[in-house]
Amino acid sequence: MHPSLTRHAPPRGFTLIEILVVIVILGVLAALIVPNVISRPDEARVTVARSDIAAIMSALKIYRLDNQRYPTAEQGLAALVAKPEQPPVPANWKPGGSPLAVCSPSVARLTFWTAVVIVPVTSGSNSASAPR
Repeated sequence: MHPSLTRHAPPRGFTLIEILVVIVILGVLAALIVPNVISRPDEARVTVARSDIAAIMSALKIYRLDNQRYPTAEQGLAALVAKPEQPPVPANWKPGGSPLAVCSPSVARLTFWTAVVIVPVTSGSNSASAPR
Protein backbone atom coordinates (compact mmCIF):
# COMPACT_ATOMS: atom_id res chain seq x y z
CA MET A 1 0.00 0.00 0.00
CA HIS A 2 0.97 3.49 -0.64
CA PRO A 3 1.95 5.47 2.55
CA SER A 4 -0.15 8.49 1.65
CA LEU A 5 -3.28 6.34 1.38
CA THR A 6 -3.08 4.79 4.85
CA ARG A 7 -5.07 6.52 7.51
CA HIS A 8 -4.01 6.70 11.04
CA ALA A 9 -6.75 6.71 13.67
CA PRO A 10 -6.65 9.76 15.96
CA PRO A 11 -5.45 8.95 19.47
CA ARG A 12 -8.24 8.35 21.99
CA GLY A 13 -8.31 9.35 25.68
CA PHE A 14 -6.21 11.78 27.68
CA THR A 15 -2.52 11.72 28.31
CA LEU A 16 -1.11 11.56 31.81
CA ILE A 17 0.09 15.17 31.54
CA GLU A 18 -3.38 16.42 30.64
CA ILE A 19 -4.92 14.62 33.62
CA LEU A 20 -2.25 15.99 35.99
CA VAL A 21 -2.82 19.56 34.72
CA VAL A 22 -6.58 19.24 35.36
CA ILE A 23 -5.96 17.87 38.87
CA VAL A 24 -3.59 20.74 39.68
CA ILE A 25 -6.11 23.32 38.42
CA LEU A 26 -8.89 21.75 40.52
CA GLY A 27 -6.60 21.70 43.55
CA VAL A 28 -5.76 25.39 43.16
CA LEU A 29 -9.44 26.30 42.78
CA ALA A 30 -10.35 24.24 45.85
CA ALA A 31 -7.59 25.90 47.87
CA LEU A 32 -8.97 29.33 46.94
CA ILE A 33 -12.71 28.64 47.31
CA VAL A 34 -13.03 26.25 50.28
CA PRO A 35 -11.70 28.67 52.95
CA ASN A 36 -14.16 31.33 51.76
CA VAL A 37 -17.10 28.93 51.97
CA ILE A 38 -16.09 27.54 55.36
CA SER A 39 -15.77 30.96 57.01
CA ARG A 40 -19.30 32.06 55.99
CA PRO A 41 -21.08 30.67 59.10
CA ASP A 42 -18.72 32.67 61.32
CA GLU A 43 -19.41 35.81 59.31
CA ALA A 44 -23.16 35.15 59.62
CA ARG A 45 -22.89 34.87 63.41
CA VAL A 46 -20.99 38.15 63.54
CA THR A 47 -23.63 39.82 61.39
CA VAL A 48 -26.45 38.51 63.60
CA ALA A 49 -24.63 39.68 66.73
CA ARG A 50 -24.14 43.16 65.23
CA SER A 51 -27.81 43.43 64.28
CA ASP A 52 -28.84 42.22 67.76
CA ILE A 53 -26.66 44.88 69.38
CA ALA A 54 -28.07 47.53 67.05
CA ALA A 55 -31.64 46.49 67.94
CA ILE A 56 -30.87 46.63 71.67
CA MET A 57 -29.29 50.07 71.22
CA SER A 58 -32.41 51.25 69.39
CA ALA A 59 -34.64 49.87 72.14
CA LEU A 60 -32.53 51.70 74.74
CA LYS A 61 -32.83 54.96 72.77
CA ILE A 62 -36.62 54.57 72.59
CA TYR A 63 -36.69 53.84 76.34
CA ARG A 64 -34.71 57.03 76.95
CA LEU A 65 -37.02 59.07 74.73
CA ASP A 66 -40.07 57.75 76.60
CA ASN A 67 -38.65 58.02 80.13
CA GLN A 68 -36.01 60.81 79.92
CA ARG A 69 -33.28 58.45 81.19
CA TYR A 70 -31.70 55.11 80.49
CA PRO A 71 -32.43 52.16 82.80
CA THR A 72 -30.13 52.02 85.81
CA ALA A 73 -27.59 49.23 86.24
CA GLU A 74 -29.86 47.61 88.82
CA GLN A 75 -32.81 47.68 86.42
CA GLY A 76 -30.68 46.36 83.57
CA LEU A 77 -31.95 45.53 80.13
CA ALA A 78 -34.92 43.83 81.75
CA ALA A 79 -36.45 47.34 81.92
CA LEU A 80 -36.97 47.12 78.15
CA VAL A 81 -39.43 44.24 78.46
CA ALA A 82 -40.87 44.54 81.99
CA LYS A 83 -41.66 47.63 84.05
CA PRO A 84 -38.85 48.19 86.54
CA GLU A 85 -39.72 47.95 90.22
CA GLN A 86 -36.47 49.47 91.51
CA PRO A 87 -36.32 53.24 91.73
CA PRO A 88 -36.42 55.34 89.69
CA VAL A 89 -39.61 53.76 88.34
CA PRO A 90 -40.29 55.26 84.89
CA ALA A 91 -43.55 57.20 84.72
CA ASN A 92 -43.98 56.79 80.94
CA TRP A 93 -43.09 53.11 80.66
CA LYS A 94 -45.30 51.47 78.01
CA PRO A 95 -46.80 48.02 78.69
CA GLY A 96 -45.55 45.52 76.18
CA GLY A 97 -42.45 47.57 75.49
CA SER A 98 -41.77 49.69 72.46
CA PRO A 99 -42.93 48.85 68.93
CA LEU A 100 -39.34 47.74 68.37
CA ALA A 101 -39.77 44.96 70.94
CA VAL A 102 -42.79 43.64 69.05
CA CYS A 103 -41.27 43.64 65.57
CA SER A 104 -37.64 42.84 66.31
CA PRO A 105 -36.58 39.23 66.90
CA SER A 106 -33.44 40.58 68.57
CA VAL A 107 -35.40 42.30 71.32
CA ALA A 108 -37.77 39.33 71.53
CA ARG A 109 -34.73 37.14 72.28
CA LEU A 110 -33.80 39.71 74.90
CA THR A 111 -36.58 38.43 77.16
CA PHE A 112 -34.83 35.08 77.34
CA TRP A 113 -31.39 36.59 77.96
CA THR A 114 -32.86 38.98 80.51
CA ALA A 115 -34.20 36.07 82.51
CA VAL A 116 -31.00 34.08 82.20
CA VAL A 117 -28.14 36.57 82.29
CA ILE A 118 -28.99 40.20 82.77
CA VAL A 119 -31.26 40.34 85.83
CA PRO A 120 -28.94 41.01 88.75
CA VAL A 121 -29.31 38.84 91.82
CA THR A 122 -27.97 40.38 94.99
CA SER A 123 -26.51 37.93 97.43
CA GLY A 124 -27.53 38.07 101.05
CA SER A 125 -30.64 40.23 100.77
CA ASN A 126 -33.89 38.35 100.27
CA SER A 127 -32.63 35.95 97.61
CA ALA A 128 -35.96 34.10 97.64
CA SER A 129 -37.60 36.97 95.73
CA ALA A 130 -34.92 37.07 93.03
CA PRO A 131 -36.21 36.17 89.55
CA ARG A 132 -35.11 32.82 88.21
